[in-house]
Amino acid sequence: MDTMPTMDFEQKTEHIGYSEAAKMLGLPRGTLYWLVNQRRVPHVRLGRRLVRFSVRELQSWLAEHAVPAHRDASRQIKGG
Repeated sequence: MDTMPTMDFEQKTEHIGYSEAAKMLGLPRGTLYWLVNQRRVPHVRLGRRLVRFSVRELQSWLAEHAVPAHRDASRQIKGG
């Protein structure tokens, strides 16, 4: 009898659900629902209410939305 090797599902999965995606992005689930509804975040719709997110696409999306630090020395933040 052949047995399949056990896999660590968390390491092998490429698509995740709302809870995992919201946690990965550091967002409330409600905000993620809104972003999906507005088509502002990459996702895969498998049915009317079934949505999955590619981990790679979410990582890329985050990198694309990163705002670099301003390096102009004349605009330093002054503390009080």
